[in-house]
Amino acid sequence: MSRKQRPSTPPQPRPPGEVLGNAAYTLDEFRARTGLSISAFRSLRRRGLRTVRVGKRTYVSGADWLLFLRGASDGGDIRLAEQQRRHDG
Repeated sequence: MSRKQRPSTPPQPRPPGEVLGNAAYTLDEFRARTGLSISAFRSLRRRGLRTVRVGKRTYVSGADWLLFLRGASDGGDIRLAEQQRRHDG
């Protein structure tokens, strides 16, 4: 006797783990790309990661994320890094 085979579903494509500086991402897409849990994302927002709310959607700018990472890698506060970016032009 042969077993009936279920039709296989193709694997779902995963978003790349890359955040581009010239793009904006929905909250879900940003979390998928960075691998952040909801609680980790909330923690980063409390530490200064900027988000933009448009209607019912929340977006994260790739440029803001990269700026946040630079500030965090320098051991500094994102708010200070942002002030410096505005001052520098």
